[in-house]
Amino acid sequence: MARFMRMETDKPLVFVCGCTGTGKSDLGIEIAKAFDGEVISADSMQIYKGLDIATNKVTEEEMSGIPHHMMSFYEPSEDRFNVHQFRTEVLRLIADMQQRKKLPVIVGGTAYYVESILYQNYLIDTEQSTSDTIQESLEKHSTEELYSMLCEIDPESASLIHRNNRYRVIRALEIFHSTGKKKSEFLAEQKSKVKDDRNHLGGMLQFKNTLLINLDAKQELLIERLNKRVTKMVKRGLRHEVEQYYDKYSHSFGSYGVMQSIGIKEFLPFLELNEMERKTKLGDDLFEEGCEYLKIRTRQYSKKQRNWLYKRILMRSKTREVPAFITLDTSSNFFEEIVPFAIDYVREFLAGNDMTQIASLESHQFIMKLPMTDNMRALEESDYDTNANKLHFCKVCERDIHGLIHFQNHIESRAHKNMAVSKKRKELASLVETIDSVLMKANS
Repeated sequence: MARFMRMETDKPLVFVCGCTGTGKSDLGIEIAKAFDGEVISADSMQIYKGLDIATNKVTEEEMSGIPHHMMSFYEPSEDRFNVHQFRTEVLRLIADMQQRKKLPVIVGGTAYYVESILYQNYLIDTEQSTSDTIQESLEKHSTEELYSMLCEIDPESASLIHRNNRYRVIRALEIFHSTGKKKSEFLAEQKSKVKDDRNHLGGMLQFKNTLLINLDAKQELLIERLNKRVTKMVKRGLRHEVEQYYDKYSHSFGSYGVMQSIGIKEFLPFLELNEMERKTKLGDDLFEEGCEYLKIRTRQYSKKQRNWLYKRILMRSKTREVPAFITLDTSSNFFEEIVPFAIDYVREFLAGNDMTQIASLESHQFIMKLPMTDNMRALEESDYDTNANKLHFCKVCERDIHGLIHFQNHIESRAHKNMAVSKKRKELASLVETIDSVLMKANS
């Protein structure tokens, strides 16, 4: 039997996504080995040179001779590498692989990177050189000033962005200053051109023959894995790596890029010490604190990845075109059962078979169903994105609440109700005090 099967499906594309710590890299390599493929990393932090341990890059040995793209090619001292550049380069790589009859296997969990390849028209294009100049100018302002600018220029977009989300605020301003058109206008125009709700900005698949394999695991086991991963990183030389990296590149760190990498900012209190201080007990303690913070951040990121994949893609069939997909529980027997099953599944996909029939097989205990949610109906509504992102201000608690569902939950929360009662009591007390004061003056 030949090592590789002939692909019957025209221009197939396989995504391996899911939470960090579920085995994405390993499965991506095994699929590429089985079907003469090449791996494209969709991890925004693995593009940078260095930090191999902190960003958990696969080693040369682990790659098993499989070409890996979009890893370790960008200098941290260079301008921020954005999602537009990523999409342009990855689409070029995919076209090249398809021409060479190689299977592109996209592996990673950076949400906006994955979506930029998965969907058509997901991004609003702006001229790179112009955008860089505008961005440089905008970076000089505080986040509060930038948000005020956006409220004046494009209040509709501002209402969908949290005032502290500096990156998204700058991007909306950049779109306006680069094109002369508001971001909200781009979205409205795109949606008005189509009849199908799924066919608006970022609604239709870029490649029709796409398979998405989502990896997940039981939460308690995933936490244990992620904690052990940090311990393993320390043994492999994490401390020395982050010290070297910080000392070499700290002068060029900005608010974005590598500074957002899990594995650097957690250790800043330690790294900001001088060379001698790092070797003291204080240095040891701060490094240990950084390790604990790293474990927490990694767990939080894992949860965020899971929520994104389910809520943005897999559970949105009425508002987005959803690719053929399967969710596998990698809690146990990964190489013995999960990998062979996934490879068989990809084989069926490449042969052009009906994936919905195969995915319905429930005899396999590691096939996971979509989670049940009280907000399922909201996820299926065409205005979900607007409702999910719109900012609401609670006058009682004097705070911004991001998203209609969260706002409704807040209104029903004990904290909100307690605050409302407390304010009402204060108002009544103030009113009584005012009345008493008026009566005293009248009787004097």
